[in-house]
Amino acid sequence: MSAFGRIGYSTHLLAYPTFYFFVTKVALPFKKQLDEKDEKKQWEDMEKAKAVDPDLFNPFTPIPYHNNPELKYWFHGLSMRNYVNENHINVKDYIWRGYHDSYDHSDKKTYKFNWTNIA
Repeated sequence: MSAFGRIGYSTHLLAYPTFYFFVTKVALPFKKQLDEKDEKKQWEDMEKAKAVDPDLFNPFTPIPYHNNPELKYWFHGLSMRNYVNENHINVKDYIWRGYHDSYDHSDKKTYKFNWTNIA
């Protein structure tokens, strides 16, 4: 580094623009090209999508069937499919069901928590 500091002014005037153009016109485009090739190779090497069995993997259940064989065995009889409706609640055992009207035994107030749209 001390040798670089002892060079003359004209060398500095030539060196910095040369470094700048080398980095912007040679090094960065080359790195960008390598990154694009690497990303393309990663996409090609990625495993292709497979059909998912909802009994083995369900991202909306707290039971990790897909990575825990002990829990898969323990909860083998539990089916979470068709348990909730399109609003992601089960109307029969909704936790806040009694909050709106605790005396609603004929389900007339169900619309308050089982709504489908706001408009």
